[in-house]
Amino acid sequence: MNTFFPLLKVEKIIEKKAGNIYLAKRERGKERTSKKKVSSLLEVLEKVKKEHFSRKNRELSLLKSLKIKIFDKLPFISEVDLANKQISFDEEFFNILKSINPDSLLLFYTLSLYHAILCFSGKNQNEALLETSNLFDKFSDEDKKIVKNALKNSLIDPGNIFLKFLEAEGKEKLRICSLLKVRALIDLSYDGEKIEEVSKRCGADLQLLRTQILQSMASTYEPKVDENNAKRVFEHCLESDKRLLVCRFGRAFYTDALLIADSRGIREKEIDGDIKSLEKGFKKVSLKIKDLEKLGPELQTIFNLKRENWFSLAQIEGAIDKLKEELRKIELEFLEKNDKFYSYFYEENYSKIQNFRKNIDAFRKIVYRFEQKILSSPKFEPAFVSFLSRIHELDAINIARVNDLLDPFFGENPKVEKLIRDCGHNTTITPNSVWLQYAQDWVEALPAFAHYFIIPKDKGYEVIALTEREVLEIIYKTSADWWAKNIEDVMMRENVDIARRLVAAKSNLKDENEEKIIAFIKKNKKEKEVASLTVFIEECAQKRAKEISSLQSKGSSRYEAILKLCKNLKLKESKTENNKRADFYLPYVLQKKRPIPTVHVLTTLGPTETQVNIANWLEEAISLYNIEREYHLEKEVVDKMSFYRKEIGKIALEIVEKEELQGEMLKVIADSGLSNCEDDMCKASLMLAGFHPEISALVNKISAEKLNLNSKNVLRDYVGPLARFNARRELVSRKGLAHLLNEEKYRYDSSGPCKRFNLVYAPSRVDLGPEIIESVRTVPKWVGGDGEDAARSGKSLYSLFNIAGVTAVNRPQIAEFLKVGENFFTRGGVYYLSLCAGTNINTLGVGDFEFFRSEWNKRGDRMVLPGGETYGGFCVPKEFSLLYAIITRAL
Repeated sequence: MNTFFPLLKVEKIIEKKAGNIYLAKRERGKERTSKKKVSSLLEVLEKVKKEHFSRKNRELSLLKSLKIKIFDKLPFISEVDLANKQISFDEEFFNILKSINPDSLLLFYTLSLYHAILCFSGKNQNEALLETSNLFDKFSDEDKKIVKNALKNSLIDPGNIFLKFLEAEGKEKLRICSLLKVRALIDLSYDGEKIEEVSKRCGADLQLLRTQILQSMASTYEPKVDENNAKRVFEHCLESDKRLLVCRFGRAFYTDALLIADSRGIREKEIDGDIKSLEKGFKKVSLKIKDLEKLGPELQTIFNLKRENWFSLAQIEGAIDKLKEELRKIELEFLEKNDKFYSYFYEENYSKIQNFRKNIDAFRKIVYRFEQKILSSPKFEPAFVSFLSRIHELDAINIARVNDLLDPFFGENPKVEKLIRDCGHNTTITPNSVWLQYAQDWVEALPAFAHYFIIPKDKGYEVIALTEREVLEIIYKTSADWWAKNIEDVMMRENVDIARRLVAAKSNLKDENEEKIIAFIKKNKKEKEVASLTVFIEECAQKRAKEISSLQSKGSSRYEAILKLCKNLKLKESKTENNKRADFYLPYVLQKKRPIPTVHVLTTLGPTETQVNIANWLEEAISLYNIEREYHLEKEVVDKMSFYRKEIGKIALEIVEKEELQGEMLKVIADSGLSNCEDDMCKASLMLAGFHPEISALVNKISAEKLNLNSKNVLRDYVGPLARFNARRELVSRKGLAHLLNEEKYRYDSSGPCKRFNLVYAPSRVDLGPEIIESVRTVPKWVGGDGEDAARSGKSLYSLFNIAGVTAVNRPQIAEFLKVGENFFTRGGVYYLSLCAGTNINTLGVGDFEFFRSEWNKRGDRMVLPGGETYGGFCVPKEFSLLYAIITRAL
């Protein structure tokens, strides 16, 4: 396990008119260790030990076999390898310090070595940094000044984060301590210092703060920085066995996401012996107390953990809590039973109770020891979370606050603030969807609405259901390109892994462990052989797509299907004409394989929506994207989009002129920096249509008629966010390529013979308020996966934080119906009755609803809740009548 002293160098400053973006230098160079350099460092080390640690401190004994190495370049001033008792220093960093002020060298050596000693003594990164800051506080005023002046130099400390850390106090120091760790991995893609200035200047004026943060962020944002961040974090997660979760920012999943980022994992090998001791102790005590056999299910949950390589701390916490709860029940039942006639059978019962308690306490002691071992065992962080948002008037402030590890909802909840600080180094937020290309889990919690009209008729009523799921459709269709690239990365790594295994098997390597195979390939310099064979496997997979699909339909995964086919083939290296493709695969040869990614849907309008609407939107969009690339239709798609934008723009301009809205149009032109040419007037007219629903309706209607378009919302489908999707669909149809949508090569489906990703419905069950964290952790989580693999993937994610236990089923619609039922029985039903009662009272004019509610509640055996127009904070639908209407009329 490695840790580092989080002081970085500046690689580049991107200068923009409105501000600057600082990029850290994270290059790793070659070892340049020399006796002379090590000797000087050891002298400083001895001085640090002598001045800041007593001789009795056990930390000093840990340093006897300490190794010091020097590299010409490292990402940080120093790195600590705990396992190998090694400190590595960056020579370039100290050359920079020497050029700034030679007197600063000794001071920075002292701080970094002190930090290293603390890490070796068992302190975690935060504890070591905070104590190092305390050491800095003890420096003389002159030495403090030297350190601070050095940190202000433009060559080190991007954004002056380390300087701010040294100067901060209290909770602010804790926040910046976490910020140091996340900045070690991620560069801000906008001018963070300018945002900080804006925040101080605006104070409590929230509207002004929103506006000015938007202006600052929009004028300095650099997408390329975000793209590099995404790739860097992906590589970090791949190397560290972390799952990268990308989710839309919002209340529905915010707390879940923080808990995932804060989760911890434990390797099975760390407590294998302790699980066996627990099992042995249980068998021994259960022979004496038969009632302990009731603990079987709870104990089996713990014993089953041995089947996996690792498990989450939440899983074991939940299992132990249930075990202790059941143990208390057994104890209470026994005492109640034997206390009943205690005085009549004093001697017999006293002896029995004593013996029972002796054995129960013996087992409880075993459980407590096991619990202590869990708490003290080495742990790792299994997840990293990236939120998606927009640089928009309402959302830019969220980006700024989340990236600064501040509560975006201004809730002032100490528990939430602590959680943000604790997990901050595993979170980020971005307006760039490129992160979806790397996500192991993609979570969407998007707004969808349903309402209905009950219209009286001569013979009863007619129910008309209306649904608004536009945002859902837009997001899934427009994100499909990134998701396709994600899937292709997974498939390429599967191809490489198959090639590695075949090369290893050819050399009689029997061990199938991925790490050992990669080490074998590297040691024997077989990278090129693997890359060439990977090309052959890729070609085989393309040519035999139908056979692979057939095997998948029988239960194999794509990976398993290709492996079966290739094992039965006479393997050979790819021909030389494929050298370019082999070169492409070469960087992947020593990288790990990835599991197939998972889409998590949090909001739907009812059962079957996940598998019907969302799956179809995503799968069709991906297939169209695949066909576009295969047949090089990119330019034609852009031309088609331009054609529709131009023609619909002309129609919009005609309507604007007819409705005599030229004045407003000219204002839009002026505000947007456009000219008075016809093209810009068309653009302004389209923008104006977005401001006026009546103009928008006319544009939609007339455009559909004139251009023969089968769409009720032409502006959305042919000018707005779905323009590319519909241009692709039209071109594929006109070119006679529509049949390809059913071909295996172009299909990346969530289930069936072309399964390439998992699809999960996992509704949010958060209760907003002061106990928001507890509600997410202690209320069982529902997961409906489209098949066993999807259910398993969903369960593994939410088990990272949910201690109550995850209920996973193999059909999304079951979980969807569970959520609707919960809404109705816990919120919809009771509030709906109050709403109906209030409406009747108001209509009849017989008094005030609150008077009736107060009187009804005097019975004491029931609770009549307040009425109102909405239910607030809980997902629709609330009523089964509405659900029925949605199923029968809308889906």
